[in-house]
Amino acid sequence: MRASARVALDVAERRIRSPSTAVAVHAGAQSTADTAALAAHAAEIGADAVAVIAPPYFALDEVSQLEHFAAAAAACAPLPFYVYEFAITSGYAVPPAVVARLREQGVLAAGISKTTVRLVTHLDVDDAGIDRAIAAIRAIASG
Repeated sequence: MRASARVALDVAERRIRSPSTAVAVHAGAQSTADTAALAAHAAEIGADAVAVIAPPYFALDEVSQLEHFAAAAAACAPLPFYVYEFAITSGYAVPPAVVARLREQGVLAAGISKTTVRLVTHLDVDDAGIDRAIAAIRAIASG
């Protein structure tokens, strides 16, 4: 679908997706309560996974991060849960120990960090731009 066509779709049309397309919903918010509510909503509406960023503006220590992410993961369980580290936006990193402790608690969690590629499309990216990005990634990955 061309980017210009995406803008013209109504809400009902935007909710239709291919059965082979997985959708991860970002549920980060400024408070743990709001984050958990958004994570639960994502599960209710049929998301395939949930991702949460540490709250910007209110830096959490390691214990508070663990509590924050655990609450969000519990709210959307049993969906895959991703700790989305974006330190440049949140203002602080998520220590690997937080993700490890979530796993110890039985939370299906995967860290996303500067070592993981995040690919997104924006409204101004057309099909040709997506094709160029795919070709570049394939060229780099194949060495």
